[in-house]
Parts: sequence; structure tokens; C-alpha cells
Amino acid sequence: MKKNFILPGLYEHFDLLKYLLFLYENHKDFFIENINFRAIYGNFQFCTWDGGRVFPNYNHANIEKVIEIKDFFNQKNIPIRLIFTNNLITENDCYEHFNNLILQVCENSLNEIVINSPILEKYIKKEYPLYHFVSSTTKCITNQIDMINELQKEYSMICIDYNLNHKKELLFNLS
Repeated sequence: MKKNFILPGLYEHFDLLKYLLFLYENHKDFFIENINFRAIYGNFQFCTWDGGRVFPNYNHANIEKVIEIKDFFNQKNIPIRLIFTNNLITENDCYEHFNNLILQVCENSLNEIVINSPILEKYIKKEYPLYHFVSSTTKCITNQIDMINELQKEYSMICIDYNLNHKKELLFNLS
């Protein structure tokens, strides 16, 4: 059985991730068997749709760097998973230029978006239909009925609230 890894640091640890993949491709004996790099997640610095973390000493991404990163991972058939979890998004925020530029250059049927804002999700699905969507744990869904409703939506993955990790009965009863 494959062991799927979803790695962080899309932008801020790009060089480290490149080196890790180089090692994996050239020295498989360094790794456990049956590894699959399922996705690389993160965002490009100063993307206002991001979840709001502040990272000192980062540089604003330019579009050339966005393309370089997207091409590097996608050529290896590894999706990039953009994290758009700013829960303060308004409809006006959907038109922010840099965020839309990122979506334009990264749009293909491989890449994914982690989302928690219904406003932003509706906008992106309309304007950039090739993306796959992941329901974010930051939605903080802890009610079983709300969770079942979330499972009915078109997501490639649903990340449940980590506070439910110890509720085995609830987790095992989800379809």
C-alpha cells in the first residue's frame, strides 16, 4: 500500500522540497518503500486569500516564481494545493489582482484549493472551473449533521476539525 505524503512549504520551503524530491528520485534507498507525494500545500507570500499567518523575512512572490513552482511540481505530477482559508473574505476581495493572477497561471485539472469561504468558493468555481476543492478544517465543523451535509458537497477531500480526532464512534460512522 502506498504511503501518501502531503508536504507543506509550497513557496517558503521550495528549495528544500526540490532537494527532497531530487533525493527521492536519485536515492530511493534513503526512503521507506511505496512513498507517494500526494500534494504540496501552502501559498505565495502576501496572497490576501491565505489563512492569515504572518511570516517575517519572506519576499513577495512574483508571477515568474509562481510559474516556476507550479511547473516544477506539476511536471512531476504532484498537485499544488493552494490554501485559501481567510475567513474574512468579502465579495470585493474576490477581485484582488494578485490572487487572481495566481489562479490564472496555476489553473489545471491537477491543482487543488483548500477553501473555507462560501463566497470565495463560489467565485473560484465560476471563474476557474478546473480546480479541485478541499474543504478546510478551519470551517470548524463539529456537528454530525453539518458534517454529513459537508460530505454531500463536491470536494475531493474534507478535512474535519482536529478536535474530533478522539471521537472514534462519530468518525467511523461517517461514510
